[in-house]
Amino acid sequence: MKKKKVDPPENHERWLISYADFMTLLFALFVVLYSFAMSDKNEAKFMVEGLIDSLSKIGLISTPAVNALAPGGTSILEPNTVTSAVDAEPKLIETATTAPSTSESNNDLTNAKSNDTIRKYKEIISAKLKNEIENQEVEIDEVSDNLIIRIGDNNTFFASGSAFIQPKFIPLIDKIGEVIASVPGRVVIAGHTDATLPMEIYADNWDLSSLRATAVVRIMTKNKGVNPSRIIVQGLADTQPRFQNDTPEHRQKNRRIEIILNQGNTVESHIPIPE
Repeated sequence: MKKKKVDPPENHERWLISYADFMTLLFALFVVLYSFAMSDKNEAKFMVEGLIDSLSKIGLISTPAVNALAPGGTSILEPNTVTSAVDAEPKLIETATTAPSTSESNNDLTNAKSNDTIRKYKEIISAKLKNEIENQEVEIDEVSDNLIIRIGDNNTFFASGSAFIQPKFIPLIDKIGEVIASVPGRVVIAGHTDATLPMEIYADNWDLSSLRATAVVRIMTKNKGVNPSRIIVQGLADTQPRFQNDTPEHRQKNRRIEIILNQGNTVESHIPIPE
């Protein structure tokens, strides 16, 4: 009777070979990363070259035709097609020397146009708010590229120590809103307080100044349709006083709302708030 051939037992440890190769390559990767982090470049170079030589001898990688750590390789361009950096340098110098004069001329022209535009809008706003300016309800200042419409607190605009606007002053805000709607540019509405602590319902003067500015914005955007995307609200508390907080009159002047119309590069269009 013919004996049945017995199959050799299945080798369940073949995966160890691939695993060992993988671990060797992983170790090599960490050695390379460590060598690049070392401060001594020469020592790192020798370590990497030795590692490449060892791995190539056992057949895990092939020997590179070009030293990977050499400062450069063979050019793929013909010798005559390489552009000379020395030849190009004078052109760069000429551009650098002539550019400032052109840039300065453009800046002067832009500034002149901007100043003319600011004066034009200041005249328009002053004419529309003539009565309010004469009654000292508002002031208009020109600061750099900005026009500032300043609403002072005569102890009645806001209820004492609160962010509640007295109803009789809503028409004033509506009128200023009409002016803002007709003038392009970014609008910053900033609330300012004196150094006196606010009512207990407000955390501090930061809270009070922000809520006062927000109250003005709500009326302007609701009643007169000022585009909300143009508006930025700021609460500055008592950080930017116009006067020392040493007398009742000075503290009153420090309590104010400032509507800042930016007429810089945005004079012909408003700036939408980034999404």
